[in-house]
Amino acid sequence: MNKTGFTLDIARVPVRIFSDREKSLGLIEGVFGGFISRGEPELAIEVRETRRDIPEDLPEDLLSDVKVIRKGQNIGFYTKAFPGAELGFFDPRENKAVFFDRGGGFLENHIRAFTLAVFQFFLFHREYGFVIHASGIRQGGRGYLFPGPSGSGKTTITALWPGASVVSDEFICIRESKGAYFMYSTPWKETTKSEAVIGKIIFPRKADRLEIKKVSPASAALELLSNIIYSFYDASIMEKALGTVKDITKKVPCSEMRFALDSSFWQEVAV
Repeated sequence: MNKTGFTLDIARVPVRIFSDREKSLGLIEGVFGGFISRGEPELAIEVRETRRDIPEDLPEDLLSDVKVIRKGQNIGFYTKAFPGAELGFFDPRENKAVFFDRGGGFLENHIRAFTLAVFQFFLFHREYGFVIHASGIRQGGRGYLFPGPSGSGKTTITALWPGASVVSDEFICIRESKGAYFMYSTPWKETTKSEAVIGKIIFPRKADRLEIKKVSPASAALELLSNIIYSFYDASIMEKALGTVKDITKKVPCSEMRFALDSSFWQEVAV
């Protein structure tokens, strides 16, 4: 059968998804529809039918449930919840991945988890950047990045900042272009493409009063590094990530912000 597909624009990286399974492609297109674009693909993901025993009752949030195992030159992606259940694999030499599809209503969780893990590995491998837990706001041509784990106040900030355009409130891709660092929305939580030059990095802390103080580049780099999404550990990849965050925190002003649950902070941050 002929394989058809479509191309996604993820942080200005064209990603081709293709298959001979039209039903699966239709479901995937529904998941990532706001990111469909054109362009010569740099990364290709084939959706391939399989009879492998991939359980249907997988957790809803697979984005933090992917285990990576090296298989020779390839990278295998598995779910931690069910050892041995392989979601697919990635060949970094060819920049091509294969996603195993058994079909069914659980496809959406599978494809989200798999594409996030593959894309992050692709970024590290090509030294293109990384995906991070953060919210991002664009206002007046400037981007404000708020990295932090769940519960740190990222989503609260995007809700309280009046009149701002939200890039994302969960997963942001950071890449360098022409000497500046950009943040991009991603298709794993957002439905539309958005981007902004990063003008400030602010680490949020919930508190009972507003306090903003500068953070040294070294301290900011370590905190930024701790919020990068990893599905694996690799010494060379960690070294690349550390080098990137060191460069970002030298070029972009970094602060720590303690804030109460009101919108009084935004006038101080936007100075």
